[in-house]
Amino acid sequence: MKPKILVSWPLKESTLKHFDPSLDYICIKDAARQYEECLEIINDVDGLMSFNLNVDQQLLAKGEKLKVVGNFAVGFDNIDVAYAKRHNITVSNTPFAVTVPTVELTFALLLHLTRKIGFLDQGLRQHSFTSWNEPSTIAYSLQGKTMGIVGFGRIGKATAKIAQALGMKVVYYKRHQLTETEEHDLAVSYMDIDVLFSQSDVVSLHLPLNQDTHHFIGDQLLSRMQAHSYLINTARGGVIEPDALYDCLSNNRIAGAGLDVFWDEPNIPDRFLALDNVVLTPHAGTNTKDARRNMLIEVHDNISSFFKTGDVISRVV
Repeated sequence: MKPKILVSWPLKESTLKHFDPSLDYICIKDAARQYEECLEIINDVDGLMSFNLNVDQQLLAKGEKLKVVGNFAVGFDNIDVAYAKRHNITVSNTPFAVTVPTVELTFALLLHLTRKIGFLDQGLRQHSFTSWNEPSTIAYSLQGKTMGIVGFGRIGKATAKIAQALGMKVVYYKRHQLTETEEHDLAVSYMDIDVLFSQSDVVSLHLPLNQDTHHFIGDQLLSRMQAHSYLINTARGGVIEPDALYDCLSNNRIAGAGLDVFWDEPNIPDRFLALDNVVLTPHAGTNTKDARRNMLIEVHDNISSFFKTGDVISRVV
């Protein structure tokens, strides 16, 4: 008997024909009933390919034969990894495919803010400029400025390279500082988190969401930012305390924020929608055709590798 793999979203037969033929794939049929369908099927499968699915204790416990979960994302806060670990269920993610598209969106948000793209576009469409050189059109240059990167894994390091290509100085914060050799090779400097927030012209967040980082970015750190500085979040909404960020933005304590992730997705608080110093995107960091194709390949290869070799390529637990 082939190992059965539950795919938590509908996939076309034309896609499935490219998958490992030594595995048997079962796709849910109704995306609107994703969790319910998975709960009905999971007791009879050996593996789970998860996309936008709450893989909680109830779901994992019902998977009596479940051996591996492949998550279609780099983040895994949607999975009860502690329960999975206790019950010897391997969990994997897709860190490689998401890196470049997430960095692209990070700088798309930043440049939209600093170069006033939306404001200038609307001004031209509405014929509201008395002159193309009026003071309101003056933007903010990134060259020579300091970018502080919070969370310095694969995406943080890739972000640093693009920032440096734009002529920015890069400082970083992570729980475990890099070696001097690593910092030299990457041309970056470590800063304590409080100092980083106070000295950076741009703060870009690239840390995972977990028990330690939930609401990690609150008033204590945001209040240290300079009035001309910008905050970009393409990580997870929950790493920021929303009341503190709203207070900061609504009182113009910083110049603006670019947010791709939120606290209760897909809901965005109306108060943030009303702010004109915020650029918002709908968790679109990996929402390109190339990225989604590469992520699908990566999650597939993790599952296939597990049943061929006994281990995944990108292990979480």
